Amino acid sequence: KLPDPMGKMKLVKVDISDKNKKLAGAKFHIEDPKGKIVGELVTNEEGEAISKDLPKGNYTLVEVEAPKGYELLKEKITVKIEKDAVVEIKIGNKKLPDPMGKMKLVKVDISDKNKKLAGAKFHIEDLKEKVVGELITDEKGEMISKDLPIGNYTLVEVEAPKGYELLKEKITVKIEKDTVVEIKIENKKLPDPTGQFEIEKVDDKDSELKLKGAVFQVLDKEGKEVSRLITDEKGKVISNQLAIGKYTIKEIKAPNGYMLLRDPIEIEITEAVKTQKITVKNAKNNWVIPNTGGSGTTIFYVIGIMLMFAVLYFCKKNRIL
Repeated sequence: KLPDPMGKMKLVKVDISDKNKKLAGAKFHIEDPKGKIVGELVTNEEGEAISKDLPKGNYTLVEVEAPKGYELLKEKITVKIEKDAVVEIKIGNKKLPDPMGKMKLVKVDISDKNKKLAGAKFHIEDLKEKVVGELITDEKGEMISKDLPIGNYTLVEVEAPKGYELLKEKITVKIEKDTVVEIKIENKKLPDPTGQFEIEKVDDKDSELKLKGAVFQVLDKEGKEVSRLITDEKGKVISNQLAIGKYTIKEIKAPNGYMLLRDPIEIEITEAVKTQKITVKNAKNNWVIPNTGGSGTTIFYVIGIMLMFAVLYFCKKNRIL
């Protein structure tokens, strides 16, 4: 008897979206018309596999193991083996969707974990430091990312919540398949902004004459005293650091020989100016008025004469004289 006429099949496995991308590791069973497995094909690095010699006739290829990261082929492929021929079959596989996950950011005050912080902005970077997403916390201090392929990512804060320090550290997050990874990040509050003022006390006629010993009372907008200040030998005094806001400065003791300042000074501490400078002028307390250019003692004589006339009038009216 003559040997049966034989042939072969050559399998070429490719990406369905990119025919030039060959796929290794695809495993197929070769079944005869009765469904009996008569051979096996496993694609190599070039995405190819050649069968042993098979008697001519019809066969069925059944994929039993897909290339890594690809969907298993559901359809069975019919192949007709011809005498002394190598039948080539190119089969495309569809890539599996990347396994995905998410991250949930929760932003809180470092000193009060129940205080949630809105307005924190983070970039999500992949392993190549490419920005692949952004998170901005809402009023609840929370934000959930879009779906991300599983793997490691880095969170970088690019904008801190108002009144809080920017986070310097980068946070590593590992995304797992079909999970939401929660990350609680704390922020430290910035110190409240402050400012101060400097008073220079001078003679109202001679600004080069500096006045020591003036005592000032500093009141906040509620009228509460926050400090007392006394000018030094140079006529100067600097306040302590004060919270932003409006203040009233009252002189409660004038320098020796000077009149007390009549009107209080209103001042507003702002972030724009770290130290405000105020020059306060005081007039001398001239109880003895100089003769030159003034009324001298004349006014006292006039008052005395008027009092004498008043006494005489009173006595005459009552017939005392």
